[in-house]
Amino acid sequence: GTGGGFDGITGGPDGNLWFTESTTAKIGRLVPSTGQIAEFAVPLPPTPASAPRRNTQARDIVVGADGAMWFDVQQVAGESVMPTGFVGRITTAGVVTLFAVPGGDQPIGIQAGADGNLWSRIAVPYKSAPPCALPGYTPTSKVVRTTPAGEVTEMDEGSPAFAGYVIGPDGNHW
Repeated sequence: GTGGGFDGITGGPDGNLWFTESTTAKIGRLVPSTGQIAEFAVPLPPTPASAPRRNTQARDIVVGADGAMWFDVQQVAGESVMPTGFVGRITTAGVVTLFAVPGGDQPIGIQAGADGNLWSRIAVPYKSAPPCALPGYTPTSKVVRTTPAGEVTEMDEGSPAFAGYVIGPDGNHW
């Protein structure tokens, strides 16, 4: 690899290990039998020259019901949250697609749901982020549902102290 740190890792349906390079905005694939690593850039939209330099982080990664790997992408600039959070999808062939989160909120903790959708929680909302907020440290009561077709919807769990969730063996979200 490029020496970037990694954050999430999962076994893919192709028998390889897939991981996020959180500090380089890349998705990596490790072939266990050979140790060969391939890296795939996350195709972020261009940043205007006048905008602060963004620290983009590809975070968690899971296998979706469609056989692709799905991951969260957050962006921060200094101590400010940027208006561009994404849920990403990468096929076993390395084709990456990004889906914007409504309102630019920052997703984290993606999980594959029993309903076939992908679920993330919003760590820091863009519009109401307090100064010095960093992704992963400010819980919100929002979750993001992403369908395999890339339709992204935010929902509010209605709890001011909501800091995470899990998909139970019954298929419900707890």
